[in-house]
Amino acid sequence: MKSLSQYQNYSGPQYNVMDVQALYIPMRDGVRIAIDVLLPANLPADAKLPTVLMQTRYWRSREYHPEGRWIAWAGDELNRFFVTHGYAVLLVDVRGTGASFGSRRHPWNAEEIKDAGDIVDWIVAQSWSNGKVGGYGISYEGSTAELLAVPNHAAWISLASRPASASASWQASIMRSF
Repeated sequence: MKSLSQYQNYSGPQYNVMDVQALYIPMRDGVRIAIDVLLPANLPADAKLPTVLMQTRYWRSREYHPEGRWIAWAGDELNRFFVTHGYAVLLVDVRGTGASFGSRRHPWNAEEIKDAGDIVDWIVAQSWSNGKVGGYGISYEGSTAELLAVPNHAAWISLASRPASASASWQASIMRSF
């Protein structure tokens, strides 16, 4: 094994270009949740992809313009890795944050956790979904990945999370391993 990204059955990127679509999806109570769907460009109509889900309270679209420079969120490279290797990525502004509607009483409230189940339902209903969903994140996003287990959805298969105290080193090590 040369590196973590090149294990015995490792295959390189299957796709080169990524498409991003910003949408709102309705929850069971009518609240609209803002999402970005990242898919390989020119995906064949019969392609079925597993989905990696990241839910945040810090705005899912992280480009901003301080002092005349565009800066993108470091997770963009990880998302690009997932998409080019044949995964769909779904980025979510949780209820009452970012571009999502609704109100938010406190982090990880019951409505936010139920929303995760609704979002997984939406994912598995998409023509590109193979019915498998995993979550990832660090700090807050890591906790939302862990809370995907609460609805006990049949499509939920895995998670990769890390607490806030290890955030910087975890993200740096993941980026180096790809």
